[in-house]
Amino acid sequence: MLVLLGGTFDPVHLGHVHAGVRVSKTLEEPTTLLVAPTPRLRIPPEATFVNRWAMVQLACAEHPELLPSDLEATLPAPTETIRTLALLHEKHNQLVYVMGTDSLNQINTWSDSARFHLFMSIFLLQRPRITLNRAPKSFQFTSKVEQLTKENGLIYLADFEMLDISASEIRLAAQENRDFAHFVPSTVYEYIITNNLYQKRD
Repeated sequence: MLVLLGGTFDPVHLGHVHAGVRVSKTLEEPTTLLVAPTPRLRIPPEATFVNRWAMVQLACAEHPELLPSDLEATLPAPTETIRTLALLHEKHNQLVYVMGTDSLNQINTWSDSARFHLFMSIFLLQRPRITLNRAPKSFQFTSKVEQLTKENGLIYLADFEMLDISASEIRLAAQENRDFAHFVPSTVYEYIITNNLYQKRD
């Protein structure tokens, strides 16, 4: 089984780390942080893939429950989840995709999302102040987390919330020279400061 937490990680923060570690402990499997180089449906990341990949590696190094992956950097741009899922499904008998309620609300806009249920189940995390508006009709909710390890097309809603941290707020704080050290792992904070990431450009 492979547990995936995908994103641009611009930058990776303690909300990602908390979610990945909690999911790993629940499923008793490591959580792989899958870094998207050029997501199709998002504003382009501010930091380069090289910098985002380096920060994810630093964050994962502190937690044995977390594994970094740059798989999507080897695939044709733009990044499309369906392509990644199909490739990984050839190597792993079960995929569990970790996402927040904000992402699930938008999943129907993702490329070929009608086929996602063929490749994965979803470990759903409640984002603070974001309610679930809709879920894909091709997925079914389950109250038994262990079912995610056996079947595709299921959604399990976790009994804990994600931390109330957003990457956009971190980027803004960095631009405005406000402290954001309490939002990111210490090694990631040092990397951002050392490399002058997220600073205003003249």
